Amino acid sequence: DQRIRETRKTSMPRRRNNKNKPAAAAAAAAVPIVKTENETIADEVEQYIRKRPKFSENNGGCTMRELLKRVRVLKARTDLQDNVSQLADILKLFPTTLKVCSRSWVRVRHLTPHRGSTHVLGHFRCHKCNRRWKSELSWRDVWQMCKNCKDDKIYPYQQEKLPPRQSDKKAQEEAEEEEEIRPNMQELCGLCIQLGRKCTLVKMIDVENNVIWVEPGAR
Repeated sequence: DQRIRETRKTSMPRRRNNKNKPAAAAAAAAVPIVKTENETIADEVEQYIRKRPKFSENNGGCTMRELLKRVRVLKARTDLQDNVSQLADILKLFPTTLKVCSRSWVRVRHLTPHRGSTHVLGHFRCHKCNRRWKSELSWRDVWQMCKNCKDDKIYPYQQEKLPPRQSDKKAQEEAEEEEEIRPNMQELCGLCIQLGRKCTLVKMIDVENNVIWVEPGAR
């Protein structure tokens, strides 16, 4: 009997410890996406153009030579110095975000990086007073105005998915140190001004630019 019990004991399969599964899944999701060198160049070129003073629908581009002199990743590339043709060939690989108009000129395809239908977190910078802020109600092709200057239409130079809500007040304050996350102000938001009411109840803007409202009682 003792031998039988020992045999059964050793033949039983080990139970797997699943306690670390959520942590492993989170770690896998947190692995950063490694960009190629050309993707990094295209991203930095797009952000540089969007940060230029008076960026707008009619002023959404710049010369290749300016990019070679001002964009950090391009200044580090000695093989690209004064080689506008090679830079143009690289930027042509990204036709969804950049439009190479000629060997000497490139512009961004859209007024905002985000092309989705819902609102996201937008990063803004005023070219007059250099004030920076973030807005959790940043939409596709929609501008905002600086609360200090209040005269220029400023489009976000960067947009990203909304971060998860933080319950830790200290963590929230640390996240807001670099750029102010301000509540949406109707008189400074392009969409609010266009609609004549706050865009907080807008659910989405479809591909034909039709505004779809949140159903009454949904919030």
